[in-house]
Amino acid sequence: MPNDNFERYFAEKIWEMIPAIYRHEDGIAQEPGVLRALVEILAEQAAILRRSHDRLWEDQFIEFCNDWAVPYIADLVGTRLVSALNKRGRRVDVAKTIYYRRRKGTLRVLEELISDITGWEGVLVENFRRLGRTRHGLDPEPLPLAGRFSGTMPGGWADLRQQRASELAGGPFDEFHHTADMRQHSGVNGRYGIPKLAFHLYRLAAFKVEGATPYEINDWSFTFDPSGRDIPLFMPRNRPDDWDEWRSALEWELPAQIRCRVLNYAKNALVPAAVNVEAPEGEIALDQIAAGDLGEWSANPPGKRLVIDPERGRLLFLGDAPDGDVKVTYDYGFSGEIGAGTYDRRDVESLTPDQIHQGGGEIPADGIENEGVTQINDSATYSPIGSKNKVRDLTLQAANYQRPYLRLESNWTFNTLETEDSELTLDGLWIGSAGNYEIILRGDYERVTIRHCTFDPGGIDADGNTIPPVSLVIEGQVEEMIIDASITGEIKTQGDGVVERLIVRDSILDSSATPALSLDSGIVEMERVTVFGQLVVHRLWASEALITGVAEVTDTQNGCFRFSAAPEGSRLPRPYESLMIKDSKHYFTSRQFGQPGYGQLSQTAPEEIRRGAENGSEIGAFSALINPIKLDSLRAKVEEYMPFGLIPIFILET
Repeated sequence: MPNDNFERYFAEKIWEMIPAIYRHEDGIAQEPGVLRALVEILAEQAAILRRSHDRLWEDQFIEFCNDWAVPYIADLVGTRLVSALNKRGRRVDVAKTIYYRRRKGTLRVLEELISDITGWEGVLVENFRRLGRTRHGLDPEPLPLAGRFSGTMPGGWADLRQQRASELAGGPFDEFHHTADMRQHSGVNGRYGIPKLAFHLYRLAAFKVEGATPYEINDWSFTFDPSGRDIPLFMPRNRPDDWDEWRSALEWELPAQIRCRVLNYAKNALVPAAVNVEAPEGEIALDQIAAGDLGEWSANPPGKRLVIDPERGRLLFLGDAPDGDVKVTYDYGFSGEIGAGTYDRRDVESLTPDQIHQGGGEIPADGIENEGVTQINDSATYSPIGSKNKVRDLTLQAANYQRPYLRLESNWTFNTLETEDSELTLDGLWIGSAGNYEIILRGDYERVTIRHCTFDPGGIDADGNTIPPVSLVIEGQVEEMIIDASITGEIKTQGDGVVERLIVRDSILDSSATPALSLDSGIVEMERVTVFGQLVVHRLWASEALITGVAEVTDTQNGCFRFSAAPEGSRLPRPYESLMIKDSKHYFTSRQFGQPGYGQLSQTAPEEIRRGAENGSEIGAFSALINPIKLDSLRAKVEEYMPFGLIPIFILET
């Protein structure tokens, strides 16, 4: 509800219109306040009417109107509406209908549809231009159309001497030419033919991390990722916002992994915009940076100060080791706004911090307020972290668009001691561990909220060493725990620990060695959740949940398992429109935390999972992205504005 105070305004207005004698009698009656309550009900309706009047002008414009008005404006321009679930795509489609019709059938409008309808990035390729053939006299001069890297002439034999061009084969920037393939498109088959238009789609988003602390392997070697993982660096979206300046995208303008050769070739565009390293002596100049393969942590290009391996997310200083702190800025790729990340969390801006940390280093116990808001203002690494006693109403949060990394050097304990009905909120934090350490809750909590956090589920670092997982252990009494848009490792109760009600939404629970969630009592409610591992709970209400390990629910007489999936042999409450699965290993692009495709459903997953949600979206943590619905919307609009007789094919690049 808008914060316009219309209800209060009209309540006082109407109350003043009532004669004073009746207002007085209402105050001294046997049941006082009945008349006042009636006035407040009338005021609520008056406020609704006032807001409706105020919106009459805005509802005439597609940019400002309410959602209910969009179909009426669409009817005026005669467009075919896409799904009501795709609110952004529907509104943009109506706004640009006349624009589309004036340019119907052109590459420009078809490529614009990718961004407008789905919010993704993409490239459209006319695949007849990728066919090998004999040239004729009507063809233009071939030299200006030769491949950028290989020099391959259009329609001609491939020049295999350039490795750069070989890396591009099969993608939207392919410089080689192919024989015609008349089969229906499926995977790599059936792509190339005269009537086929290939839409190469980039669904992952690039998130920028600024001023992060890289993980130090030794005095010269670092990983961009603060936990020490190898992660591919991403290119940020770098397309012109003014579509009057439209042109088809170049490879380094799309949100995708940076190849070594791309970084060397397009260094001016990517450094420092996408990759920036700041050493104690200052920012490393462009001409002092080289891209290279640091798989063996060795490189020695002449005249360079720094070597970056963007495919692994590594950097190596040449010459003298940096004498001081190193800061890095880079982009990482991920499907959505789940876990700790550098995306918009504007709700934290409504809280005024009582204590602020920045610059990295230690956060002692007295550096976190027992009752108040403690905020971390940057994306640096913090260690060690002090435990807290006498928790009353503790909030520890990252600032908006920041992703601090907290490395535990001992168990991190929150204890309320004699305080009852305490509240604890963790927001926007990435918590890792230097050993097998846990986050432990002790005492009595009315509510524990974990929002946009990552409790590192573990993995392998750049040197092949094990990164220990961070477990959440409840040893106290928690009335309600909310895990929202987060990634966690193992969650369990221990000793006399009890969670009366656990609510998990839009999250990933990941633990392969032990059950991802183990609660002996209480109620568990899950909505749009992916569980990598087993589930052992007392009572379960689940919707759009994807569980890869065997689920054991004690109380199957209560609860529900709807529009969800779990392995065969699971003990579940009343399943409804759910699926029993056998082998889920190939269901995901990646199950390795830190990779861009972590938790993303692959195209080999069964159709019942990719479209098994109640609204027709996918099952699991990314259900709210409605990717299948966006793809259907794009397909419908492409068929509307595509030239007659052509066949669209959709290729998911990320």
